[in-house]
Amino acid sequence: MNTVLIKCTQKRDRIYRVESRFYEGKQLTDDWATSTFGYGSAMSREMTGIEDFVRIGVQNMEQTVSYQEKHTRENGIAYAEPSFFKIFDFKIQRGDINDQLIRPNTVVITQEVARRIFKDENPIGKILIFASGSNFNNCEVTGVLQDFPKNSHIRFNFLISYKTLPEWMKEFWYLHEAYTYLLLAPGKNPKEIEDKFPAMSVKYKTMEALKNKTWAVNLVPLQKIHLNPQKQYEREGERQRKSVITSC
Repeated sequence: MNTVLIKCTQKRDRIYRVESRFYEGKQLTDDWATSTFGYGSAMSREMTGIEDFVRIGVQNMEQTVSYQEKHTRENGIAYAEPSFFKIFDFKIQRGDINDQLIRPNTVVITQEVARRIFKDENPIGKILIFASGSNFNNCEVTGVLQDFPKNSHIRFNFLISYKTLPEWMKEFWYLHEAYTYLLLAPGKNPKEIEDKFPAMSVKYKTMEALKNKTWAVNLVPLQKIHLNPQKQYEREGERQRKSVITSC
């Protein structure tokens, strides 16, 4: 059994991942670690007790990342909202933490990426080109992030501003490729949100796919994600069950 260390923060007990569940009648047919791009914003608008939320859209394929004449194949690329740094306590080593992921076509990189691509150069203000097939994004480096702990399920090499995504995708309800995290208000019972979600979701089911199913969510506490059985679309792939130690 592996051990996961979770640092104690004031918000730790109020952070939940939104996971998707689908039912036919009372039969659970699908149980996914992901949600759609539209869940977080709709839940925040229509339900009380949600203090903040963040959506993380993960690129599951490698991309070519270029800086000047240097080209490398990279993974660990994701799109995230500015609230990422309000909900989680990951540290910025270079750049202003209040200026991260706000503008489209900006990117935060890890210390490891900064060393590997930029060597001794200051990466702030430099342009990285992300290429996937015929799609290209030129992104300005605005921050260098402390490397993620190796035992964290939240672990990326590049965080690109969510505003860089195509407009059609940002609120799309039929693409379950986002990891959505909620910061609940103190004392808010997550079951209240779970119970209200199926009725709320009805007006967003505008396409035929999955329309005959009941859409539901499961809110999993951040510190318990590592203890849950492996789910479809879990980023870590096959893993062992782990114990959790809290450090305050």
